[in-house]
Amino acid sequence: MSDPDPSTIIRQFRERPDSYRQASEKEGQVWGETFSSAEKKVLFDEDRRAADRLHPTRGLGLRAVLRERNLTFESGLSLACGAGRAERAFLEQGICKRFHGIDISDRAIEEARRLAGDLPLTYEVADLNRVTLAENSYDFVTTSSCLHHVLELERLAEQIWRSLKPGGYLWIHDYVGETQFQYSDRRLAIVNRLLAALPERYRRQRLRGGRVMDSFNRPVPGKLVSPFEAIRSAEIMPVFARWFDIEFRNEQNSFMALICGTGMRANYTETEDGPALFELLMAFDALLIENGVLSPHTGLYLMRRREAPEA
Repeated sequence: MSDPDPSTIIRQFRERPDSYRQASEKEGQVWGETFSSAEKKVLFDEDRRAADRLHPTRGLGLRAVLRERNLTFESGLSLACGAGRAERAFLEQGICKRFHGIDISDRAIEEARRLAGDLPLTYEVADLNRVTLAENSYDFVTTSSCLHHVLELERLAEQIWRSLKPGGYLWIHDYVGETQFQYSDRRLAIVNRLLAALPERYRRQRLRGGRVMDSFNRPVPGKLVSPFEAIRSAEIMPVFARWFDIEFRNEQNSFMALICGTGMRANYTETEDGPALFELLMAFDALLIENGVLSPHTGLYLMRRREAPEA
């Protein structure tokens, strides 16, 4: 029997309530374990420290983009907030005066509430595919690495649009590559040529017990780590562009997330030549996008609410 294609997985979730319910429960479980596992917290912290040194995301980020435009906000909404790290940082940076956070994982929300203390932060557990947001309540909504887990993109885009006050802003930082990671043959060929050339010490997957990645294969739809992983990722920007105007765009990452993803960055900070090799790979990655060889996987966008959605 051949593997299912992405459209079959999407149709199954929409047409079979039991299938959707089971997938939703597993999604919450996967991300709850991510935020509650002490071992994974150590590895994620290690990865963040390596990222702070290597700067895998290049160009302007949210803070700089808002500073350029002299933008600050009163009331913000953080979607798929996890344990609340982002909104606590945004408060500290003066980006927004208060935040409401939403996540599907009750474990993550419990941790976010604990860490919030007396800060002006509120939280709730909700499924972004089904959530109903308070209308005309926020002037800023932030999403980071969550929209590629959303099945009902059209519904969520409309909910965000309705929740924002006129002229409000939406920040998207997400994977916008091939749906359900069905990478093109060209992308896979380039990735595997690079893996064959890299020394073993740079191919260790720390989040997978230190397993060495020898090759990269196209995953099977429906058998990803979490059920909604990259469920409609290639459609994110076409859907949201109907409701919002793009005021800033920074697109990057043609292969780096595949050969040096989360849990692998510290490989490049433990050797003398590692940072230089990382820079070389980043330059090659950017050249492939700039010359149209590969499309970007990661997008950072500041978008402004349209007065009315595009017909």
